[in-house]
Amino acid sequence: MNNNLNNQNNNQNFGYYINDNQNNNVPKKSNKKVLIIVLAVLIVIVGILVFNKFLANENNSNNMSNNSEQLDNQNGNVNDRPDDSNNNQIDSTVDNVDKPFLLYITDILYFLDKGTTVTGKIERGSINVGDTVSIVGFDRSNISTTITHIKMNGNSAVSAEAGDDVELSLDNVDKDDLVSGQALIQPGSLESRKKFTVDLKLFAGINADELFSNNKLLVYIGTTDTMGTLEFADNVEVGEPMPVTITLDSSVVIDTGITIFIRNNNHNTIAYGAVTSLFDD
Repeated sequence: MNNNLNNQNNNQNFGYYINDNQNNNVPKKSNKKVLIIVLAVLIVIVGILVFNKFLANENNSNNMSNNSEQLDNQNGNVNDRPDDSNNNQIDSTVDNVDKPFLLYITDILYFLDKGTTVTGKIERGSINVGDTVSIVGFDRSNISTTITHIKMNGNSAVSAEAGDDVELSLDNVDKDDLVSGQALIQPGSLESRKKFTVDLKLFAGINADELFSNNKLLVYIGTTDTMGTLEFADNVEVGEPMPVTITLDSSVVIDTGITIFIRNNNHNTIAYGAVTSLFDD
């Protein structure tokens, strides 16, 4: 009798053991479901972030296009306005081909086979593979280098000229030594400066108070902007080109005839004008 009771107890205990194991398996299945739900939520969140970034880029592109259209309507002359949505400042006309080489750096890249490479639009002059250029601007030491490769419209090229969007590979230059807005120039042809005069014009619909109430604004030159102090002449008349002396916080390659843009603290372009004279630092 006792043996039978013991066997029943053992069987019951064994049965509970099995049931415990079965119960322990339930959370494992639930954990899998939770993981699947978490992964699905993460995928949705990433999708939303990517979509929002896409919308932001589209809005920025539209804003810059509107600025170009305003300038075109105000002047009625395609050569007096930025020639693309990136606000390139120098007219890419035939006359500029005969001037000394000038390119403002837009992006800085690095390739294992080609080394440090810069992108930008050739504003003046022409360039050939093997040519020597100087990299100057933004209070950095001048760098002398040689062009080892030119890429244009997705293809290799031996030369390029004013108006061409290019990638230029540089010999023995560290990527970290460069910043956007510096300029590649024909050695000795231009200098980086902080002070110059410009005849400013307001964009259509812009209140002149935005200029006069802020003596320090963003000055966009080449492919980037820097802070600058504006000093207006005494006889300024709204509606007419306004002579202004600008002193930049950082030195930038500049020359007479180059068009600069003034932006407010919200990075909205409010005025533009051509450089008329230069000051020695």
